Amino acid sequence: MKIGVALFRLRPERMAAVARHAEALGFESVWVPEHLVLPTRIASRYPYAPDGVPPFAPDAPHLDPLILLTHVAAATSRIRLGTNIYLLPLRHPLVTARLAMSLDVLSGGRLTLGVGVGWLAEEFQAAGIEFQTRAARTRECVRALRALWTEAE
Repeated sequence: MKIGVALFRLRPERMAAVARHAEALGFESVWVPEHLVLPTRIASRYPYAPDGVPPFAPDAPHLDPLILLTHVAAATSRIRLGTNIYLLPLRHPLVTARLAMSLDVLSGGRLTLGVGVGWLAEEFQAAGIEFQTRAARTRECVRALRALWTEAE
């Protein structure tokens, strides 16, 4: 069994220290969440709580997960680095492929890119992307990432 640690609801300045400690204790991985935008008013139902209310404040710091994991990678040497989740339908696949590949190379192959479709309609609205098409967009992005990482041309 492999056990990881979620670096969620921690102050950004504590994340590298917690990751180092997790590595020293033998944990397999650390995981960071993502939100591109957190609106001040959230009407969308949070699907992971019985009451539908998100467990975080809109002003909570949500750093870019790949940049944050680069910081964590520099502070550790063995622990795997994961996104939980990377909101793929909000990103351009070419940019995502380059950023993820860069982090994977710089970390010595430790990245696990966990992707998802997202739940926060207001976040998609702020990004100018249709919320209703996010699943199809995610599938398209996954196909593009696989092609960019595996095909010669």
